[in-house]
Parts: sequence; C-alpha cells; structure tokens
Amino acid sequence: MNHAYEMGIKTADMLHCAMTAFIHTNVPSAVRIISDDDIIDALYNDLFSGLMNFVNSSMGNTELANQLLWVAHNLERAGDRVTNICERTIYVETGELQDMIPAL
Repeated sequence: MNHAYEMGIKTADMLHCAMTAFIHTNVPSAVRIISDDDIIDALYNDLFSGLMNFVNSSMGNTELANQLLWVAHNLERAGDRVTNICERTIYVETGELQDMIPAL
C-alpha cells in the first residue's frame, strides 16, 4: 500500500512546481503539471481498489484502511487544488480561464 506515499511525494512535487510556474507565469509548465494530476488520480484509484479488497478479505482492519483512505482522499484533493493553481497561472498569462480537465 505504498501508493499513499507515492501520492504524497508526487503531490508535494506538483505543488512546488505549480508555485514556481505561477511566480514565473510559465504556461507550458502549468499545462504539464495539470496533466500530472492524472497520475495522482490513478494512484488514488489503485489504492482505493486495493483497500477495498483488503477490507473484504480481512474484516479486522477496517479502521486502518479507513484512515489510509482518508489520507489518500486528501492527497487526491490537494492534486486538484494544484491543478486550480495552474489554471490560474494560465489565466494570468493568457487572460482566459479555462477548465483544463478534459471532459469525459
């Protein structure tokens, strides 16, 4: 279950890069960082599935699984907030506010 650790490292890196892109109004970096949120989402989905399998196979550890899921949920939301920073960076440079997340 080291997906939560990977999520934490990736989210912190994204935030650092997003703040640097914002300070320098670096649109190409902001666009790249937005696409990195897909990595966070994939890690979250894998972790969620793994935790559900874990809980189903051993009912004694639901509290631990719940706590880890809460951490992962907040890291996933932090990735979304970093995406918002990058969207604002693009707005500052281009004057257009776009939802950069592609429609499903």
